Amino acid sequence: MTKPKTSLNNLLWGPIESLEVAQKARLPSLCLTLCGAGVWGMIAVNGLFSPSLYGYWSVLYVVVLSLVAWGLYKMRKEAAIVALVVALLGLLSGGGYLKLGADLIMLLAAVAAIRGTLAYSLLNR
Repeated sequence: MTKPKTSLNNLLWGPIESLEVAQKARLPSLCLTLCGAGVWGMIAVNGLFSPSLYGYWSVLYVVVLSLVAWGLYKMRKEAAIVALVVALLGLLSGGGYLKLGADLIMLLAAVAAIRGTLAYSLLNR
């Protein structure tokens, strides 16, 4: 009797065999995206009253991160891919060791969100 093949994906994060597990897989990315939107929201409010380092770009960041969080809440595959792109852009923008560590965590959470949303759409059929 042959054993079923286990992928590296399943070894790292475990298999996604139900809709509930797929919904739980997106939670880290959803929480990090909401926290990022909150931080950028505070920066945007500060920038509206006094010119800051980020200018009005912070308003765009708040809108993008809020839309990604809403898409992750609704289990949209596109939002998970945008979360991955945002994490990759943050990783490529450089910075210190602390920012590198935070960006790596965001990248892993975005990969988990992609796994969860894709498995949800496949299991939902």
